[in-house]
Amino acid sequence: MTTQTLHIEFESAEGALLRLIGLVERRGYEVCSMNLPTPATGTMILDLGIMARDGDRDIGVLRRQIHRLTGVRRVMGGKKSDKKSMGDHHGDG
Repeated sequence: MTTQTLHIEFESAEGALLRLIGLVERRGYEVCSMNLPTPATGTMILDLGIMARDGDRDIGVLRRQIHRLTGVRRVMGGKKSDKKSMGDHHGDG
C-alpha cells in the first residue's frame, strides 16, 4: 500500500490536532508522517502522511470527514484531489 499526503488547514484550538489524528486512525488509516510548522497566525497547516490499513479505503471519504470537523478550513491531497480542495467553495453544488 502507498502513503498519501493530506494538506490540512485548521484553526488553532485546544484539542484540534488530537481530534484530527483520532478521526484519521478511527477511519482505518495509519499516520506515517506529520509536518506541523509553527503557525504565524491562528491557522495551523498540517501535512499528514497516511496509509490505509486495507485496500478498500476511499481517501475521498476521509477528506470529507476531516472537512466536517469543527475548525477545519481546507483539506487537499490524496489520489483524487491533486488539483481540487475542499473548503472555500462558493456556488459549488
